[in-house]
Amino acid sequence: MERLLFLMEECILDILDHLLAGKFQVVSDSYEEIIKNAYREGIVDEELFEKLKGLGAFRNVLVHEYLELSHEEVYRNYLRIKGMIDQVIEHLERIVV
Repeated sequence: MERLLFLMEECILDILDHLLAGKFQVVSDSYEEIIKNAYREGIVDEELFEKLKGLGAFRNVLVHEYLELSHEEVYRNYLRIKGMIDQVIEHLERIVV
């Protein structure tokens, strides 16, 4: 479950970062800055921005195991990402297509 969650987070952040750099010439210094820049450049709207906030921080915790994560916390974040993935795809398609 942790690996799947990491891959989902990583894909969202990498795609946003790539779009920011390629289409808007914006370079981000952190995962959370990617999310802020995506909002600032109009890739994501305010609603999705609010949902994405914290994704980069949790990704770092998950990958580097800064904290002992419970299965419940991992599953809760998985459901959070799963619940927003269609919205993320919809926003990305507006920019790419």
